[in-house]
Amino acid sequence: MVSSIDILLLGLVKADDLSAYDLQKIIEDRNIAYWVQISRASIYKKMLSLEKREYVSAKIIKNGSMPEKTIYSITEKGELFFQNGMKELSREALRFFIDYNVVLLNMGNVEKDMQAELIQNIENGIREFSDGIKQNAPKQVQIPVFGEAVINQQKMLSDTMLSWIEDFTDQYKGELENE
Repeated sequence: MVSSIDILLLGLVKADDLSAYDLQKIIEDRNIAYWVQISRASIYKKMLSLEKREYVSAKIIKNGSMPEKTIYSITEKGELFFQNGMKELSREALRFFIDYNVVLLNMGNVEKDMQAELIQNIENGIREFSDGIKQNAPKQVQIPVFGEAVINQQKMLSDTMLSWIEDFTDQYKGELENE
């Protein structure tokens, strides 16, 4: 199974030779971390792994008095892996792994006051995600059509999740009243 993070990083390096720091900045500037879980440290580790597997080549450059930095370029082997990985990821069945589903499945194992707190925590997380998507999307300038598709998808998902949590909360409160 191919890693979506590997494909993300290879795609960015395919578009332009970049350092790990440059990759990190692009991921931050484009708010990619909202839909792909990747940390700063994992970018560096992943690039070393991609280099070890010969999917990228590394060149150390020095620019004036600036410290040396490693610039990555995609290799032919990396290009082939990227193309095959894109195909594999596009064929995968849709799966939503939402960590709080484990909390929901175990709600019957905690006291009522804790249930209310957990539901509120989930709602707060959904609202924070939704607000983040809506606040950061307008900051993007000249978004390619594919990037805009992801942003629109995330907006729609957050709207759906907000609607779901409101319905669930109402249902939960109704259950409490019927007890």
